[in-house]
Amino acid sequence: MVAQVLKGSGGVIWACKNYDGDVQSDIVAQGFGSLGLMTSVLMCPDGKTIEAEAAHGTVTRHYREYQKVLWFI
Repeated sequence: MVAQVLKGSGGVIWACKNYDGDVQSDIVAQGFGSLGLMTSVLMCPDGKTIEAEAAHGTVTRHYREYQKVLWFI
């Protein structure tokens, strides 16, 4: 599954569950160069309670790189 996602052209929705999903989604994110572009969303069965988080601290690094580019414009 991971290999198909990496060589595909996109348009995939992939629902992962627990540890296996965590490991596989990390591999896919690394294949595209950044865990910082991945998010996690947890939803309760009632559909009303949602928790969302950005990936592990790399969002700040991407934002700082973005700021550097803006500085030169």
